[in-house]
Amino acid sequence: MAPATRAAWTFTSEAPASGTAPVPLLFIDYDLRLDLENTAPRGLPYTFGVNVSQSQPQGPNVAAAKVWASFDDGVNWQELTVRGGQGLSTVGVKHPARGGSGFVSLRVQAADTAGNTIEQTIIWAYRLR
Repeated sequence: MAPATRAAWTFTSEAPASGTAPVPLLFIDYDLRLDLENTAPRGLPYTFGVNVSQSQPQGPNVAAAKVWASFDDGVNWQELTVRGGQGLSTVGVKHPARGGSGFVSLRVQAADTAGNTIEQTIIWAYRLR
């Protein structure tokens, strides 16, 4: 279980003419392909999915996403290779063969075409074996 998770959103909203309207928030989903103990192999290339979506079905398109990994509990961050677009991306990382805390922490920043953003950090997102 992650000992620390942080998410921060920036968005523009206005009062609807009548009734209510959803706030234009971005959400991040991860497809980590971990084993039953939430671990991934050390020392090997590893890919996982990141899906960024908008809370409004007809909202702005997701424009960009960046992903970082930390192997020392968030002290140092390494930007990862992100492939794909429109909110659905594949991320590649090479896990260290040894050292570090034995965990991978993740940070994602994403934005949509209207300038709404999210930054999410998960310390100890998953363990290395």
